[in-house]
Amino acid sequence: MIRQDFKEDIETFSARMIQENPLFVKAKKGALSKAQVQVYLNNLHHVFSHTTRHLALAENHARHKQLPVLAEFFHAKIPEEQGHEQWAVNDIRNLTSLPEPLTNDSIRPATHNLINFISEIIQSHPVDYVSYMYCVEYFTVLVGPQLIQLLEKNCGISREHMTAIGNHVQADAEHTEEDLGVIEQLAGDPEYALRMKNALLGSMKHVDEFLAQAAGTDR
Repeated sequence: MIRQDFKEDIETFSARMIQENPLFVKAKKGALSKAQVQVYLNNLHHVFSHTTRHLALAENHARHKQLPVLAEFFHAKIPEEQGHEQWAVNDIRNLTSLPEPLTNDSIRPATHNLINFISEIIQSHPVDYVSYMYCVEYFTVLVGPQLIQLLEKNCGISREHMTAIGNHVQADAEHTEEDLGVIEQLAGDPEYALRMKNALLGSMKHVDEFLAQAAGTDR
């Protein structure tokens, strides 16, 4: 039951984001410049650079709470996520000919808020982090191809310069089923089920705000 509920939540959220979020609205209109896409990629890079640290933190908290299966789940994810920030670096280089990502001056408040949110839910209880993982991974699978298409068709941004999204679409397709399997197991505890649902709602809120600001496309 929770598997279908979570899937439908992200599918509904994804459809709304494509219609309403400023990043997608501007991409549809061809109103995103190369400079704005560069800022978006830099903010993605900033989030990606924290992923392995968040996984290690979640693993430690899971072990502390005597959840060895969950701890091993997080531990196995660490090597899978290593180096993903380099995809964003490569895209920035190919898009702009700059040797490195932009300075932290381009990191939006919503990006910092997202990273802080992730740290807070992990420290509150590591089961919450599984909901965040599922949220961003299934969301990427659903909307990533359309965003790449919109940027290429309407904004002149080649899909070859958006591997930070394209590569995640491919990788996350498998991850989502793994996430749901863990969520189903944990949901046998009503307290965990409620926690994960609340974490999912919070994750969607922060992802919405992150994307709204990431390319300088504030509401």
